[in-house]
Parts: sequence; C-alpha cells; structure tokens
Amino acid sequence: SSAASDVYKRQTNNGAEVQKALQAGYPVIALMGEGHFTGGGHFLLLCNIDARGEVFVADPKSVENTEKLWPLDTILAEAKTSPTTNGAYWIIRQQV
Repeated sequence: SSAASDVYKRQTNNGAEVQKALQAGYPVIALMGEGHFTGGGHFLLLCNIDARGEVFVADPKSVENTEKLWPLDTILAEAKTSPTTNGAYWIIRQQV
C-alpha cells in the first residue's frame, strides 16, 4: 500500500490495536470467519466499544446482530485473520 493510504487506514491482526482504535473513536472494518455472524466470510463495521469491552457493530446481513452488543473477545475469536491479507481488520483514521 502507498504511504498516503496508510494515513487513512491501517490493516492489522492485532486485537489490542483494534480495541485501542475503538476506544479512540475510530471505526474498524472486520473480516469475519465462521461463527455468530457468518458461515464463511462476511464484513462487519465495528462502530464503538463501551467500558465493559462490548462492541457496537453494524452488520449489513442482520438487524438483530446490529441491535445488540457483542463482546470484543467473540469478534476477535471469529475474525478471519490471515497472513495473506495483512490483517482481518482495517482501522479507519480519516473522515472522508
């Protein structure tokens, strides 16, 4: 990726980095694997995190999932991390 694009987004597999980004108010796109959200592959938008580590998600496939809070640990456990994708998470750091 180019240096310019790195200013706006950062790919990572690091759960602590995802938590820190959410706590700082940055949304995170998560590529999910098999679990609560999908049987294969699916994207979620992680919108915010509360003091208990519960995450507000936007799930384009499920109003029900969007309306409830999810433990960050559940999301991290079900994310589709892969060395070939440079990370299952994209931290968005810039308004567009």
